[in-house]
Amino acid sequence: ISPDMRCSNPNFGGPTCEVAPIPSWLTNAACENYHDAGVLARVALAMTEHHESEDSDSSSDSATSYDSDDEEPKPTQHTFVTRSSLCLQCRRLTDSICPGCEGCYVCDDCCTSGRRWSHECQCRTWKMYVSHREELSSFDFGTDGVCGDWYTSLMGRGFQTSEEPYEQFIKTRFGTLGTGSWWRTELSGWAGGNSDSASAVDPTVRQSYRQGFAPLCNNHLNLLPPERHITSQDVTRVNLTTTHHEFIQMPILNSWAEYYALRGISLSSPVALLCTFPLTIYYALQQYGSVPATVAQMGKRALRIHVVGAEKELNFLDLFKEIGFLLPNDGGKSFPAVELVFIVREDMLPTKISNDTHTNTTPFCLTEPFLANLTIKVVSGTYGDETLDPNFDIGSGPPDMIMALNAGLFAYESWRFVVSYLHQHPTIVGVFSDYNEYSGMNCAALGGCKARESLRINPFRQPRAMPVYSMNLPQFSNGFLYVFNEQELE
Repeated sequence: ISPDMRCSNPNFGGPTCEVAPIPSWLTNAACENYHDAGVLARVALAMTEHHESEDSDSSSDSATSYDSDDEEPKPTQHTFVTRSSLCLQCRRLTDSICPGCEGCYVCDDCCTSGRRWSHECQCRTWKMYVSHREELSSFDFGTDGVCGDWYTSLMGRGFQTSEEPYEQFIKTRFGTLGTGSWWRTELSGWAGGNSDSASAVDPTVRQSYRQGFAPLCNNHLNLLPPERHITSQDVTRVNLTTTHHEFIQMPILNSWAEYYALRGISLSSPVALLCTFPLTIYYALQQYGSVPATVAQMGKRALRIHVVGAEKELNFLDLFKEIGFLLPNDGGKSFPAVELVFIVREDMLPTKISNDTHTNTTPFCLTEPFLANLTIKVVSGTYGDETLDPNFDIGSGPPDMIMALNAGLFAYESWRFVVSYLHQHPTIVGVFSDYNEYSGMNCAALGGCKARESLRINPFRQPRAMPVYSMNLPQFSNGFLYVFNEQELE
């Protein structure tokens, strides 16, 4: 056991500090991943205090009372309070980087006073994470003579420490963004459905690629993917191979260069910044979906994929048509049709849905048959709790696969339901992406040793370095992938 687990640790508040019992799913992560149990114990304590405060509020009439007909309080929205680097230990503002690993910020006070104990046990590991920055910053886009340096410029130090350079890149590249432009959400984020872009999102309205990617136009420069299914001639033209299973065949894509070539996109186009979302799901299907797809194929039904924790994906639902365009369109002979269900928490719904089309007593539900081989659905609720049973309340049936983009399984307590569901259903494959290797390793450990060992770099990560304000680790949207309950065809 690590010293971090001792109740007498001074950083826990003294010998008499009472540490909350650690749930089994947290204990598993502690045992499997560098014994960083001190952090996990503090997380468990915070979660316990949160439950106690909720219980006391609900049982006290004097604190908050309302009739059953009154509108229930809206969940608290959480926002970032700073965009500056913070000491990993005490959360003070600092620009000093740990000299041992160069992977985190540590203020001079903590560094000299010996309060770096919780980081020292990980310092060498973080040094390894930092050593992967060059590999993560390299993208195989190939060359076409007009590519320029749009993606290499997004790897600079300024992009690693602040959001401002990327905001300036979007504004310079695209100028004024229309209300329906997908780039608006990429620029202003989601903020629990309350950002400037999210407040205007209406997932019931369909958009073409030309409308969504605007003002990036698709003239003779081939800046956008064509809105059509790929053909066997397309696959042959770029010399791609396909998966060799009796029931399942799909083009194998392993780089942005192959995707751009297959779809006839100019390498000067920055569409990869948004296409990382559908391409990550496609790649997860390619790597881990052979057994679920075969089961669905043999059952003569759609492959059911639940995408949990959806947020800004709601702004560009139409972009996920790209999955259907890349998969075979032969009536299910080579690959089953896909039912893609996005599950969004109530507090993450766009303002327009919350105000216009949704009530607390009726979950939001949307079904859109986008293509012959792809149906997309949106359902609101917390996955796996008493209000949203994955076996009965979502889509046409229980999932074959569960996915989550940039999940961060420690970010919200509601992820416990997803992890528990996957543990209880070992035949269901769960695939998650994460921003950085440290988060990915910790979160993957919730699935045990095999899941932790499955952590890999995602070739379809977003080609843009991102800041993380308490660390100096390489950070990319959909940067890493890991899988729970991985299965292989015999």
